[in-house]
Amino acid sequence: NLPEEISVTEDGIMSLEDGFYGVVTGDYFFASNDSAWVNKVIAGQTTKLKDEEETLASQPYGYYASFGNPDHTEMFKKEFPMAEILENVWGYANLSEAEINIALKDKSQNSLRVITKYISDFIADEEMNANEDIKNTLDQEALESIEDGMETIEEGINEVGKALEDADIEGVVNDILKEVTK
Repeated sequence: NLPEEISVTEDGIMSLEDGFYGVVTGDYFFASNDSAWVNKVIAGQTTKLKDEEETLASQPYGYYASFGNPDHTEMFKKEFPMAEILENVWGYANLSEAEINIALKDKSQNSLRVITKYISDFIADEEMNANEDIKNTLDQEALESIEDGMETIEEGINEVGKALEDADIEGVVNDILKEVTK
């Protein structure tokens, strides 16, 4: 059941939340953040997924996500950074179980190693960014302390300058010379 307030074009394309589009074809509801894919589904121009065991077709919820579209690279960097190592994800779900299959871009290494390295690097980068924020805060506080100290020194120099202006330096020098020549 879809809400009544969803706008639907003449072709049957639905505008969903957050830039997603959908279409109902036969018994299937297809959704994507790429309207070109929705149009391909309507036109019957999509490639059939490998489903040897027919689990995707027989389960109530099947999904497939591809991460190869270069037009979405920036969105993935912000919203789902792990997409940089993923080629696609697919699977199914029903009331008692779910299956997730993940295909990685790097097929030259053990997949667990690729995922573990990515997560480890990601955590290290996040910690470095957090440490950088703390360093920037401490640097700013140090600069403010230095600026406050410079203001204090400047005020002291100004006071010394005023005192020297008021002092009879020539008289003091003459007194010193008299004492030295005695």
